[in-house]
Amino acid sequence: MSRFLLAGLGCFICFAFMGCQGDAQDVRVDLRQWGYAPPDSSGRAFLARLSSHMVSVGPDGNGVVAFVTRDSEDLATRQEPPLTLHVVRFGRNGHVSSQWTVSTAHWQDNQVFMGNDDNIFLRAGSMLESLSSADHKLAERELSLEVNWKIVPMPNRQSFLLSGFDTEEASIALLNWDDLKPTKTCPYNRFDHVLGISDKNILFFTRASTWRSVEISVICGASQSSFNWEGPVSAALVGDSDILLAGYSPWISLVHNGKVLWTSRFDKKNDVVDRHVEVSAGGQFLAVAVRRFGGGSSFLDISRKLKAVRVIVYRTSDGSKLLEVPVNPNPSAAFDFALSPSGDTLAVLSDEFLEIAAVRQ
Repeated sequence: MSRFLLAGLGCFICFAFMGCQGDAQDVRVDLRQWGYAPPDSSGRAFLARLSSHMVSVGPDGNGVVAFVTRDSEDLATRQEPPLTLHVVRFGRNGHVSSQWTVSTAHWQDNQVFMGNDDNIFLRAGSMLESLSSADHKLAERELSLEVNWKIVPMPNRQSFLLSGFDTEEASIALLNWDDLKPTKTCPYNRFDHVLGISDKNILFFTRASTWRSVEISVICGASQSSFNWEGPVSAALVGDSDILLAGYSPWISLVHNGKVLWTSRFDKKNDVVDRHVEVSAGGQFLAVAVRRFGGGSSFLDISRKLKAVRVIVYRTSDGSKLLEVPVNPNPSAAFDFALSPSGDTLAVLSDEFLEIAAVRQ
């Protein structure tokens, strides 16, 4: 056998081994083993909405997932809320390392985020908690029930943005991940909507024109740029200055320096892209969810049915698809997905199953 053939065979074996290693990283976790139970009709209506940060992946590939159950039909009180938020830590290999529960009063308004050093930031209704890698409580903070709150983790996973508004005023605060103390606060226009942040800038959806319009500003600072468009109803900040247009549309577009750099199109009759976008810490990778519908009749007033969901990971620079994960089972209640800060791990939550997939970059 020639040395060239041997070398080729060696390369083939090497790539095959590497491929097997990569496939071995794609794992599936059955959350029924950790307390998952299908929500009743009152909860299903809330949970069937868009993604709501119920799964998160940290810098090292470890993650956290959460789900809500109703464990009692007794009369609820403020001291004893009617629902339970289950929080489960998992590794890149799908191994569950710990779990615990927190009382919550609502099916919605519950969120989990994985930070640096496996520290977790948790929201259960109006209560915020920061926990160490050993699940020890580091700090807690209660939010006002009179304010509509939005939480967005910063790419550095050292702090997060807390924005909220009531009928009269709105404010933004950057809070330290570990002690939940504010490091920066500022007011903003309550008619603007926070869409995303980088470690430097913030993206607002504005009401400045009849077009859809966004503005990028330094966090609590001066405006940097703006962009108007028609089509998708929302946008996400990618890096410090790029914008991904996505939401309720059969296509997405990446805007760079005020111009569309690339567009990815789907089936215009059946596919709809969610407005939730996951972006890696440096902005090099992003992930979106595409829902496929079928059937229905506008004439007979019959709604279309959800047929399939898939999550797609892109390379930001050229729009190339790096990974496409079919969601199984088709979500009937809970659905969410998360991309790790480095963009090398994707976690997808669909009802009782968590899928963890490696992104071949």
